[in-house]
Order: sequence, then structure tokens, then C-alpha cells
Amino acid sequence: MKKILFFVLTFLFLFGFLINSGFTQENMITVKMGVMPYLDYTPFVAAHELGLDKDLGINLDLIPFPQESAGIRALVTDSINVCEGSVNVLLTVVSQTPDLRVFLNVCQFKGFVFIGRKGQTKTFNELMEEIKDFKIAQVKVFEQMKGKKFILNKTSFGGMLKGALSNAGLTLDDVEIIDFADDAKAAAAFLRGEGDYYTGSLPQEVKLLSEDEFVAVAGNEAIGPGGLWFSNAFAPEEYINNNMDIILKLTAIHYRTMRYLKEQPEKVIPLMVDYLNKAAATNMTVEEAMNLAKVFTDFQTLEDSKNGVYGGKDSPSYWKKSVDHYIAENEALGNIEKGKVKADVFVIQEEIFGKLLENETLVNWINKDL
Repeated sequence: MKKILFFVLTFLFLFGFLINSGFTQENMITVKMGVMPYLDYTPFVAAHELGLDKDLGINLDLIPFPQESAGIRALVTDSINVCEGSVNVLLTVVSQTPDLRVFLNVCQFKGFVFIGRKGQTKTFNELMEEIKDFKIAQVKVFEQMKGKKFILNKTSFGGMLKGALSNAGLTLDDVEIIDFADDAKAAAAFLRGEGDYYTGSLPQEVKLLSEDEFVAVAGNEAIGPGGLWFSNAFAPEEYINNNMDIILKLTAIHYRTMRYLKEQPEKVIPLMVDYLNKAAATNMTVEEAMNLAKVFTDFQTLEDSKNGVYGGKDSPSYWKKSVDHYIAENEALGNIEKGKVKADVFVIQEEIFGKLLENETLVNWINKDL
């Protein structure tokens, strides 16, 4: 009898919540979203678990993908509606899928690092202590990589490696790249002893750097513009144009989740970590994730974004600086035809952000008490 009463009360609570929010299961709109197995892309997981999507009449159907290419294939075949992924990776395929549009900046990842084997390479920090000159240390840390073997996913990280090597006047022809289908496979190979250097996603970097035999050789500061990585959400242009209300609601859901991350991280980080550990086969702790979110991942609130990612050319985190850099790198690598990809056409997130700010109802919902 107690069990029956419990289920009845639970049903009435949920039903009452849906009625009060103005949405019921019958008029909920399901949005199929592709999610990548990285901490950057887990805020929507937390939003779904907290019911923020249902607050706005949306039911997020979160579908995991190992990398952007798989998500893009699902978009092209209409298996999903929207997908998460890095704008820097999408640049390499946008000429084949010209209708893709980036509509949301999820975060900026500042944690890319080249990892080497202890005792076999000098780190940037060691060189800085010895030389005490940033530019000379920057040249020397990459200069030592000439002739070395890199273990990575070339589609994702070839451009970043090219930019990093250019600090020492080197090109990709000066190194050997062992290209892996995905980042986890590359990290596993590096762990087995293959190659001299590795770079990849945060979960794999954390896993490798927890081992005493590896060292962080050069990070975002030494790498330069290519070390700043944007994590985004994108969809076909037709879907965006036909479902602008949904796109704005997704953007609002994201920014309310950002408030939870800043104001009540204990409510969302465990949800993000639980998903990540299952999707990426890692064993990241909540404490580690909280530290990584603060140090390596810039999750910007609505107010932060006004002066940050959408703050114009005077903002160090303005999205267009990084996108222009990666367009130039990919043109040089021959991944895209020169002049064919235009940042202002491909990336519409600043326009969507402006539309959100004009929507008083959604802005009030983002800013209401948590």
C-alpha cells in the first residue's frame, strides 16, 4: 500500500510541475542532440537531469557520439536535430556540408597541452626557469620537437600542431604524425610506448598526466592562438530557420545551466562527471572536474559572454579571433579551399545571442532564482 501511495504522489507531483510550467508530455517537443564525450559538452546533460529543458517545453534526447564526424553524419541523415562539437574541427568538413551553422558557444577549452615522456624532453616551465625569456623559451620548447613522432587525431589536432611548431619556424614536414581515428585510441597507444608526444582531449590528458612517466611539455600559453579551443553546438541552416524558437530556448537552457555551474556547482558537476565517466571510459572524480572546470574550461554566463566571447575584437576571448586563425591554418594545410569558408556565414552564434538578449521572457527565465 505504501508503495502504491508513493507512486501516486510522485505522479501527481510531476504532473503538477508540468501543468504549472505550462507544458505537458503531450506538447513537449523532443530535440535529438548529439553529445561528445568531453567535459566541455556535458552541461546539457546536467540541464536535462535538472529538468531545465522541460521548463521550456523541450525534452532533450541526448545521443552520445565519439567525435564530431559521427555527429555530422547523423545530422546529414536527419537522425538528430542538433549536435555539439568544436567549431575548429567543423571547419575541416564545412566545405562538404556547407549548410551547417554554429549557433551556440558552449565554452572555451584552455587545457590543450603537448604531453611528453619524463626525462626525454624539456618542458616550457623548465625552460622559462632557465632562460627567463618567454619568446626564447617558446622557440626552444617546440624546436626540440623536430624529427619527433606525434600520436594524435590529425583531423582534430593537426592545425593546432602546425601553429605550435610555427613558433620555432618548423612545419608539419619536420615531424612524424601517427594519425589515429580518435583520441582515446591515440592516448592508449602513447601509454603503450608509441611516439614521443601526444595531444588530445581533457579526459585523456588527465589520465596520462596522472602517470608519473609523463610530463606536460607545453600548454595553451606557449602554443599561442591555436591553443584556444571553442566548444559549440551546431545544426543545419534549414532546421535553425524553421525552429528559431527551439534554438533560442536551447541557448537559454545553456545559460541557465551556466548559472548553476557558477553558483551551485555541486548540483551539476556530479551529473556531468557521471555521464562523462560512462561515455569516455574515464574515472574522473567530482573534485577533479570542479578544478578542471575552473582552470581549463571557461564556461561563460550570460553576462560574462557580453564582454567575453561576444565582446568584440578588444576581448581576448572573442570567438572570431580563434575561428579566423583556424580558417587560415586549414587553408594552409589544404583542408579547405582558400576563401571558401567565411567565419561570419558559418558561425551565427553572435546573431543568436543578440536575439536571445531581445527575448525578455527567456532572459527573465535565465535570471530567475535557482
